[in-house]
Amino acid sequence: MSIVGDLDNAIRRIELRAEQLIIHLRAMERDAPGAEQLRSALLVMLHRLVALKCERERRERDLTLDCVG
Repeated sequence: MSIVGDLDNAIRRIELRAEQLIIHLRAMERDAPGAEQLRSALLVMLHRLVALKCERERRERDLTLDCVG
């Protein structure tokens, strides 16, 4: 599998896990035990997701430039 494919898989896994956390958080009271920890974990996931998507975009752009050049 290619590096871009690996990035796509990692992105999909994080998106799925983030969606699961969002569903779980919505079912909880805002100040329930563990809610703050889940929100923090979700924030970390979302930052990681942004980084992975930027990396994928950079690699796709590099591949496009390699094909043109």
